[in-house]
Amino acid sequence: MLNQILPWSEDRECKVLPCCCICGKIPAEGIRGVIKLKKAFICKKCEEEIVHLDIDSAQYEVVKEKIKKILK
Repeated sequence: MLNQILPWSEDRECKVLPCCCICGKIPAEGIRGVIKLKKAFICKKCEEEIVHLDIDSAQYEVVKEKIKKILK
């Protein structure tokens, strides 16, 4: 029955890859390279950058707004 819904599943593997909601990239480590925040993912590289952001920087405000959207 699944093959009727997804006819391509016979030939290919189905993979779901986490996409970072901050940088938009898929980490090389896959799901092991992200943290989950509600239904979104943040890669470890962005997590590290967020931790070291200065609260007076413009980038801090951008990241803060992206995280606010996730938490709504």
